[in-house]
Amino acid sequence: MTYNNPFLELDILSNEINRMFNSACKVNNHNRMANAFASRPVASSYPKINIYNNEEKLYVEAVAPGIDPEKIEVTLTDNVLSISGETESNHQQNADNSLRTERSKGKFVRTIKLPADVDAQKAEAQYKNGILLIGLSKAEKTKPMSIAVKIS
Repeated sequence: MTYNNPFLELDILSNEINRMFNSACKVNNHNRMANAFASRPVASSYPKINIYNNEEKLYVEAVAPGIDPEKIEVTLTDNVLSISGETESNHQQNADNSLRTERSKGKFVRTIKLPADVDAQKAEAQYKNGILLIGLSKAEKTKPMSIAVKIS
């Protein structure tokens, strides 16, 4: 006697439809459907960042050309770094004379979960030539520590 599970067949059919639908909606690894139905932009990737470290510090380098450094805000809460600000448009540009616009304007927020615990009191940031460099001292508990091995 064989047992036929109609729900198993429906589950297989549902998975196949989802697979076809998802592959049809993805172009260049971007999900067009998520962007089409979102009421606001999906996760921001501006400004572009690099994160690197040494034994003492984490460094976050953000490329943010043309932004007034006075309008950049950097916050750190529970090892989550937020960079926010506003890009401004060229005053000579308007909808009538614009042929191509690739640089966006408006407010932005970039939030990054840091890969190590940092000491917020020792954080520093500087902006030079369109690059925002944030130096974050690692918390004492995350710094590597050498332990001597005693021979008995």
